[in-house]
Amino acid sequence: MDSDICFLVGPDEKKIFGNKDVLANKSKVFYQMFYGELATNDREIKLPDDEPESFSALLNFINSNEADVNDENVIFVYMTAQKYDIPELEQFCLVFLRVNMKIEDAFTLLDQAQKLNQPRFEKLAWMEIDRNAEDAVQTPQFLELPHNIIIEFVKRDSLVIQELSLFKGVLNWAEAECRRQKTEPTLENRKKVLGEVINLIETSIFHRDDQDNSVEETRIQQENDRKSELLMQIAQNLMEGNSLQGRFPHQEEYLYARRDRPNIIRLTETEIMEKKFRLQYNCSMDRYTRFYPNRDISFWQRLAYINKNIFRNQEQDHRKVYLCREPKTDCGEIGWKIDLYPAHLKKIEVTLNGLFCCDASKTCKHVGCLLPKVPGSLEVEISCNGVSKTVPPNKESDETVTFEDFSWETEYLDISVKFGGGGKHNVHWQFAQIFRTNLARSRSIGRGHRRDADEEESNQPNMVISMEFY
Repeated sequence: MDSDICFLVGPDEKKIFGNKDVLANKSKVFYQMFYGELATNDREIKLPDDEPESFSALLNFINSNEADVNDENVIFVYMTAQKYDIPELEQFCLVFLRVNMKIEDAFTLLDQAQKLNQPRFEKLAWMEIDRNAEDAVQTPQFLELPHNIIIEFVKRDSLVIQELSLFKGVLNWAEAECRRQKTEPTLENRKKVLGEVINLIETSIFHRDDQDNSVEETRIQQENDRKSELLMQIAQNLMEGNSLQGRFPHQEEYLYARRDRPNIIRLTETEIMEKKFRLQYNCSMDRYTRFYPNRDISFWQRLAYINKNIFRNQEQDHRKVYLCREPKTDCGEIGWKIDLYPAHLKKIEVTLNGLFCCDASKTCKHVGCLLPKVPGSLEVEISCNGVSKTVPPNKESDETVTFEDFSWETEYLDISVKFGGGGKHNVHWQFAQIFRTNLARSRSIGRGHRRDADEEESNQPNMVISMEFY
């Protein structure tokens, strides 16, 4: 395409050529520049504040829908796209970082984003750091962080890291800071340079509920002193290479707060390379199958993120099996959570079957009861990218939910099921069920086996989660 405009970009006035109509068609800013009230007829336009490499990447993207973006220039290309109102290039840059960022680059990006007031890049940097915090504290870049970012880092409940590794990391940072300040990295000097950080570590290592706002200040101070003393004992042992002294709690609430739970399902390198993910659960066999690579995981609890008053019931008389709330409870909840970072998402499908809920207008023959007509309650919700979709109970057929529009900041897929209805009567807990299916059985015939007629159904998965990536 013929060029009819020349841009003199940057202080050195590097010449970059473009076509007015093409640029104006893609950008309101360029349209005003060429055809607006203050438009000029000059064949050369000076842009002294723009960076030549970033501006050239922007014009290349407009002309070919491709951009010369790399780890070093991506934030500046993004800012140029912002300036000239090219949202497609903005998204291109954000997705590029999401897919390609390494933990070694995350702290550099974080520093740039904060200095340049770019909250989206700051969020992306923290997304990478949160999930790889165990590696992050071992990078040279971590040792070079300013004190304010160390404080922000330690405060984050979303870090996936063991508390001892976090403590070791900040001790190493304190040693590096002492050397920058030209002081001996003694235990006392490390404590001084850490300052507020030491108190944040204390409230992380010890149960968070210990900090009660209603407690008197003197008691809080005594508690902090006790914790600080223990931390220093642990630090001394770490510095001397001795075995760890002291206790680090692993209560459910603590692990939940730190997101340090094996039940958040995270994408593997193989799945990202294959550009696909598939996980299914078969209630009859009580088994998950995860593909790419193919492996089986027994027991429904193993991958459940939320598990409150849930159990797997087998009705031997009716040859049925399903998940429901526990007897003598009036509610229950189960859920699954998949971390979608850093995949560039194309499509997600979730298929569920065997969702059963007793209808108050009918006799509940499925659970063999002649109780007063009390309805069951089953709430199934699937959420992703800020969109929540409900799934109606339907035990006769599959129910599929699809997501196809994703932003650069999509982080999780959540599947939530809440059971209720009736009360604590001895059979009300059966009034809401998921994954209701047949129990498989075989009958011997000579030396062989003949499959039961219902076994074909029992071999089918009751939940299938499949994804495609770009």
